[in-house]
Amino acid sequence: MLLRVILFSYMTSRKNISLRELESLCRTDCRFLYLSNYEMPSHQAFKRVLDILQEGAIDDIFFELSHHIAVDLMCIDPHVQFVDGTKIEANAHKNSFRL
Repeated sequence: MLLRVILFSYMTSRKNISLRELESLCRTDCRFLYLSNYEMPSHQAFKRVLDILQEGAIDDIFFELSHHIAVDLMCIDPHVQFVDGTKIEANAHKNSFRL
């Protein structure tokens, strides 16, 4: 459960989040509450998990998981890149007055 919460915090661009902030999110943010099964772990619990896994191992787990989801489950070829340069103007000509 703690690993799910930590990986979700990495996914939501919270890589530099402190353990106390993570503890606070597990008490207030509904996404983190759901992932933690409505338990409220302390910052010490997260520290123990991080000490066991070390910081580098979490990055490896995150990239391995995202690779598994993209390649194995969604059948996306990792060697092909697509660059989308679409530009869509919102409310085009909204204030143009034609006589």
